[in-house]
Amino acid sequence: MAGKSERIYIKIVIGVVLAGLCMLPLSAMAEDSDEWSYSVTPYLWAIGMSGQTGPKGFEADVDMNFGDVLDNLDGAIIINMEASKGSWTYWLDFNRMNLVNETEVLGGPSSITLELTQKLWEMVAAYQLGNNDKLQVFGGIRSVDVETLIHFQSNAPIGSDYRVRIGDSWVDPIVGIRGAWPMSGKWGFRARADVGGFGIGSDFSYQLAATVSYQFSDLTSMRFGYRYLDMDYDDNNFVLDMGVSGLMLGVGFDF
Repeated sequence: MAGKSERIYIKIVIGVVLAGLCMLPLSAMAEDSDEWSYSVTPYLWAIGMSGQTGPKGFEADVDMNFGDVLDNLDGAIIINMEASKGSWTYWLDFNRMNLVNETEVLGGPSSITLELTQKLWEMVAAYQLGNNDKLQVFGGIRSVDVETLIHFQSNAPIGSDYRVRIGDSWVDPIVGIRGAWPMSGKWGFRARADVGGFGIGSDFSYQLAATVSYQFSDLTSMRFGYRYLDMDYDDNNFVLDMGVSGLMLGVGFDF
């Protein structure tokens, strides 16, 4: 099995190669007469989480619906940015969450506080599939950084106070397909699916998303949809086998 430094080196090489592949079409696009178009969408993701995470061999079960997550959400930043020209589209998606959950321990005056910080980056290049302007195939990377702080505190006269911090970061190559179809009037529909990891970063990951949009004007739109992301990671004595899903609501700015 490769050592930690070798795994980091492999991940860096993969990231550089994929970024290079994403940049290849730039010279071709320079000859394209189409203008650049851009889209920025800050959005809310009403997530639920289900799975396991923690030190290998001591994983904790996590089962939180949207209400649980909202009650324990300490901070969140979620934004999507796209740039398109001709047959090519590039997008960057950033998602950062900080969850704090305190649980009373039965049978004694003590508590456990779990703080989970998760950052996700997606960097993707998509290309129009043949002459079909509604479908695109895409490839890129998904960077994941997870940190878990477990704080055990006893309120007994002779108490105990333990803190355990564990987590990891990795990069998944991802490939997928997405489509966009106009509906009646100012309504539109978009869907995407991707798979990744393949043992390079996580063992396997996949994502499904669908969005309905309403165009208020040439510059603004409302976007409503559903997103599911599943990641299975087991390395460096850290396990994250988690499904994250929920409704999305965003406002798109197009220019």
